[in-house]
Amino acid sequence: MLKRTLCALMVFLMLTAGAGRAEERSLVGFDLSFETVPADSGFLKGLMELLDMAAVSGTLDRQDGAFALSGSLTLNRSARTQTAFSLRGTGQNVVLTGDFLGDVELALNNDALVEFGNKLYNHLGLPVQRCTLLWPYVHGRALVNVTGALRTVFEGKAEVSKAEALQAAEAIAALPRTDNSLYHWMLALGGETGFDETLTAALTGLPDWVEEHIAEEGLFLRAQPDGSQSWVSGEHALVTFSASRLELALPGLLDGNDLFLSAGWSEAGFDCAVTLGAEGELLRAAIHGSGLKIGSGEVSLTLSASGMAVSHLSAPAFDESGVWRTVPLAEGQSLNLSLTGPIENLVLSSDGQRLMTLCLRLSEKQPTGAFPNVEPGPDAVSFLMVADQSLADLMARIAQPALKSLLPLVAEAPASFISSVMDIVDEVGLMSMLTGEGFEDDEWDDDWGEDEDWGEYEDWSEYEDWEGWDGEGEDWYDEDEGEEY
Repeated sequence: MLKRTLCALMVFLMLTAGAGRAEERSLVGFDLSFETVPADSGFLKGLMELLDMAAVSGTLDRQDGAFALSGSLTLNRSARTQTAFSLRGTGQNVVLTGDFLGDVELALNNDALVEFGNKLYNHLGLPVQRCTLLWPYVHGRALVNVTGALRTVFEGKAEVSKAEALQAAEAIAALPRTDNSLYHWMLALGGETGFDETLTAALTGLPDWVEEHIAEEGLFLRAQPDGSQSWVSGEHALVTFSASRLELALPGLLDGNDLFLSAGWSEAGFDCAVTLGAEGELLRAAIHGSGLKIGSGEVSLTLSASGMAVSHLSAPAFDESGVWRTVPLAEGQSLNLSLTGPIENLVLSSDGQRLMTLCLRLSEKQPTGAFPNVEPGPDAVSFLMVADQSLADLMARIAQPALKSLLPLVAEAPASFISSVMDIVDEVGLMSMLTGEGFEDDEWDDDWGEDEDWGEYEDWSEYEDWEGWDGEGEDWYDEDEGEEY
C-alpha cells in the first residue's frame, strides 16, 4: 500500500516542494492519470484497476509558504463521476472541502497528523503513519526544538566551548519526554521495528556523547578550501555545511553506531545518502532527484534503502506473466524505487521493472485576483478532534452530499476495488466506529482470547480505578505477581 500512496503523493510533493520557501506567488495547472501493470489479487489488484480509470486535474496556487489546491477527480473521464475538492493550508493547518462534504470544512492540524497516524496503526493495524511522513510540513515541526537548541548555542559563533555544547545536548536530551511532535515523528519512523528506541536513545544519550567525543577545548568553525565551513573537534570535522550542502560524520551517535550523512540541494534537484552502523547494518539509504523544475525536461527520482530501520517494508515482486505483488524484504535486501522520464510519462519502477506510468501535464498560469484565504473558517470541524457524538453528528451532516457525489464513483469503480475496501473496513471495525456503534463484544473476545468470556464487561470505564488499568483497554497486569495477561 505504501508504494501506491507514494506514487500518488509524490506528484503533490513535487508540486509543493519549497512551499515553505516560496516568496512570490505561483500558479500551476496539472492533469494526472495512470497506466498500471496488473497486480495479483486483493486490494492491490483493485487499486491498480481503479488507478487505470482515475484522472485528477486542477490548479495549485502557492505564496509565502501557503498553498491552495483546487481539483476534481473523474473515473474514465466521465462527467457524471466528476467530484470537486479543494485542499488549502499552511505549515500549521490544512483545510479539506469537497462535493462529498457538502458545506463542511474539515480542518487538519499538522502538529497532530503523525500522532493520528500512529494511533490508527496501534488500534486498527493500518500503517497510515508511513503516509503521514510524506507530508512535507511534519518534519520541520518535529525537529523545530532540536534545531532551536542548536541555534541558541551555535548561531553566530566561531567557537563553542564544551560546556556550551553540553548545554545544547542537555536541552535536546529532554525533548523525547517533552516534545510530543518529536516523539510521534520518531515513533512513525521506527515504531514498527523498534528503531524509534534507537533514535530516542541517541537523543537522551547526547550529553554522554558530547563528554566522550568533543575535545576539552571545544568546537571551532573552520573554513574549507571549497568555500564550505566545518565545525571541528580536535582533528575531526563533525559537521560541514554550505548554502547548498550538508555533511555529518558523528561517531558512535546511535547506540554506539556511527552516523554518516551527505546531502546537497539546488533549485531543480537534491541528493542525500545516509549510513548508520557498521556497513549500514541499521540503515543504508540514498535518494536522488533531478529535473524537478517545470520545463526542465527529464525527471529522475530514485530511492534505495536497506537495513533494520526499513526491514518492515515490502518490495514488489513479479511472476513470469509480469503480474506483481508485494513481499516482505528479505534480510539484506534493498528496496529500490525510481520515478524517471519526461514529466508527461513518468515511469515508476522497482529494480528496473515498471509498476506504472504517471501521465502528468503541468502548465504555468498567470494568477488573477487575491490569493485565496487558506485559514480554517469559524465553523470548520477539526478532523482529529471528532469523537463519539461529534463523529455521529458529522456523519449525519455529510451523509446526503457524500452519497450524491460518491455513488457515481462507486458505480463506475471496479468491483474488485469496492470488495477489497469493504473487506478492510469490516476487518478493522471502521464501519462500527463511523456509525457510532462502537466495537462489538466478539471483537473484544478476539483481542483477549477465545477461552475467556469477556463479553459481560460491556462498560469498561467502571473499572478504570483498578490498579493495572491504563485507561485504553490494554496492558492488564497483576500488581502482586507482576505478570501480564
